[in-house]
Amino acid sequence: MTLFGYFNERVRANLHLVVAMSPIGDTFRTRLRMFPSLINCCTIDWFTAWPDDALEMVATSLLQETKLEASLLAHCVTVCKYFHHSIDDLAHRYVTGLEKLKEAKLLITELQEELKLLQPCLVETSANTEALMIKIEQDTIQVERKQELVAADEAVANKKFADAQAIKDDCEKELAKAVSALNAATDALNTLKQDDIRVVKAMKNPPSGVKLVMEAVCVMLDLKPERKPDPNGSGKMIEDYWAPSQKLLGDMKFLQNLLHYDKENIPTKIITHVRNKFYSHPDFDPKKIRMVSMACEGLCRWVRAMVVYDQVIKIVAPKKQALEAANHELAPQNERLEEKRKELR
Repeated sequence: MTLFGYFNERVRANLHLVVAMSPIGDTFRTRLRMFPSLINCCTIDWFTAWPDDALEMVATSLLQETKLEASLLAHCVTVCKYFHHSIDDLAHRYVTGLEKLKEAKLLITELQEELKLLQPCLVETSANTEALMIKIEQDTIQVERKQELVAADEAVANKKFADAQAIKDDCEKELAKAVSALNAATDALNTLKQDDIRVVKAMKNPPSGVKLVMEAVCVMLDLKPERKPDPNGSGKMIEDYWAPSQKLLGDMKFLQNLLHYDKENIPTKIITHVRNKFYSHPDFDPKKIRMVSMACEGLCRWVRAMVVYDQVIKIVAPKKQALEAANHELAPQNERLEEKRKELR
């Protein structure tokens, strides 16, 4: 027992333990309550930040032996204080950096674990992607082939459309000639009044130009002439259109009938007769007719317009049929082409 007591005494005298604890948080307070001897039986050194005056005193004391001038010594003390504070600031930065590195390491570890778990999925996805790329390549080849077919069909369709458009333009160009003459004749008829017609009807011995125009109008309306003895004494019967013309001029709907004349379906016999006998007649000229009758000038223009219109219609009719046939052929082709375009989308 004496020996053991001696051992304990020597241990107490020579064994020194240093326990470092942080005062931050509730942990330090809890430990002091659980182990009161930490206060009662220990010497406590409480380390806090160095104050400026302590740093200045330590630096001044250590630099006294250098025998520096007072002004230079003061600057050196300031530099020493700066070293201490700057190192303290850098230490805090390094601690923050180490914490970030630690967090990054933990995050990398977590990501590596996730990658290990995802590895089978990645392998499967890679295989699916490779298969998909092969399918896309095959589909691309098919699409390119279809595009070539569509391009060929488009070229054919564009050619047919251009042909149809050319026919349409030609028809419109030809019709423009007839429509221009027809509008002029219609305008001339619209300017005529019933009094103008009565003046012509009242003529007992009309000029040859008036007779020529009225005869042409009667032929256009398919009115038959009267047969009378030749006033020149030849003893032959001649065809006289003046009596039917007077009867025609007495019709209140005379001008309306001319405006609504069926110019699309003029009988060939009538239009041929008018073209051969009147249209090419040197006196069948609106300018010449105007000199004998204003009303007959408009009628003359109307007859000439009917001849021109009929001539153009006969030229345009086959072109219209060709245009309708081209459009009829082009419509289903455009539908098929549109279906192929939809397949490519």
